[in-house]
Amino acid sequence: YRINNAFKGYAHRESYLEEAVKTLKVEDCPDYKRRKGQKGSVVVISGTDTKVEKYGTTENIVYKTSVYRAMTLEKYNELKNNNNLPPPDYIEYLTRDTHQTYSKRLKKTFKHSNLRYGKYNECPPGDKYFLNSSKDAKGPTYLMYVSDNSTGSDIEVKEELKDLMDKKRDGIAIHQYDRKASVGCMTTCSGSKTDNSDANSLYNEIPDLFLHNSMEKAKMIDNNGVVHDMSIERRFVRIIIEERDVIEKQWEDIKYGTTKWFGKE
Repeated sequence: YRINNAFKGYAHRESYLEEAVKTLKVEDCPDYKRRKGQKGSVVVISGTDTKVEKYGTTENIVYKTSVYRAMTLEKYNELKNNNNLPPPDYIEYLTRDTHQTYSKRLKKTFKHSNLRYGKYNECPPGDKYFLNSSKDAKGPTYLMYVSDNSTGSDIEVKEELKDLMDKKRDGIAIHQYDRKASVGCMTTCSGSKTDNSDANSLYNEIPDLFLHNSMEKAKMIDNNGVVHDMSIERRFVRIIIEERDVIEKQWEDIKYGTTKWFGKE
């Protein structure tokens, strides 16, 4: 659809695809069998699989982020419990430290909560989140937002985290820059603009984030003039954010907060 939204030659291309599936014996592929019938994607941000990555002169501890396409959360848990997970379809590395203290763009100083998952501190861990596109999250600034619902960009306080969260969190995104440009978000340590960063690459590697938006009004007119509905229903992207090991230190200036949390190598 991105290449040819007029669907010229669609039936012909479809027949080639069907023939390729047979010739390459796709249905015999173990990975196909694991994913057969699955709709949706799962993204997993590790809490322990880390490396050090530089952005300018700043060293950042970044966490392995794995994308599994054509997989529901239930299937992911089943495969993981059975030690039968396929390799990830895509891997990115994201920061989780949140050290921004002043925004030139907003002309604002950030006062961090003294709670680990409180305002402007790191995203609370969880295994039932949704990763939403900006359109599904009702139009915030960045491409992707973490939420505990499928149509927003906010996280309610969970009972098990009530002592670590002071209020509902909102606006937790995945975007460019490094931890110094993060007030609770996760960053790729790259790029100065959204359309020139690894965040864009990650977004494009999760088609379920945007395909339904592109295809919601898609139609095909065949050679007989018959109009076919080509729209694709929304397929949810679930994101698992694992708890990470941290080192606790104090902010150099009390106006920014009390404790701040550093990731471990």
